[in-house]
Amino acid sequence: MFKLNLDYVSDEARRALAQYGAAEIAASLADVPDEDAGGRQEAEKFVRMYGPLTPLDIDTSIGMLTPWTDDKAADQVLRVAGFFRSIWKAKKTREQIDGINANLNLIFNWIRDRKPGGEALMRADFDTGEFLPVPRTLLEVLIIELMHSRNRLIYCGRPECGRHLIQQSSRHKYCSAFCSEDMRARKLQAWHKQQRKKARK
Repeated sequence: MFKLNLDYVSDEARRALAQYGAAEIAASLADVPDEDAGGRQEAEKFVRMYGPLTPLDIDTSIGMLTPWTDDKAADQVLRVAGFFRSIWKAKKTREQIDGINANLNLIFNWIRDRKPGGEALMRADFDTGEFLPVPRTLLEVLIIELMHSRNRLIYCGRPECGRHLIQQSSRHKYCSAFCSEDMRARKLQAWHKQQRKKARK
């Protein structure tokens, strides 16, 4: 597990991260479908649960930074959710990785242009010899989580579910207790069926 300095992240985003964790929020963002598949309602629900991905936008009519309206925050969720889904689906060919990198850099440049203080900070840790990212928005935290967890992006193991999931351990295969219990019951049922067949033989 890695630790981020969240001093510059909004209170609302910090509360969401403390309650749900970056991995769960990132997977929930990827679960938001396209707008024509009911994504608008899911995007609005995402904003209500976790807050906006970035707290400020540029109001081009007045040339100032302003808080997102709920409508615009949902639009942003819809746009970013499609990109997150594409990361899960990617087979990680060189071409796909280059495309992912280009989009990640575009997002970071877009965030930099729309927030006070400029680019995301890096903080030195001389003890470990590392430079640690210091995110300023919920979106930056989620992107850093994706980078850190890039080899653990899976789908829920219950075939009818298929929700996006960031695997926390090798045993972590399901998105919820419901899916886990359902699959356990199915496996137990299949085992009993197999035992009955053996007994009949």
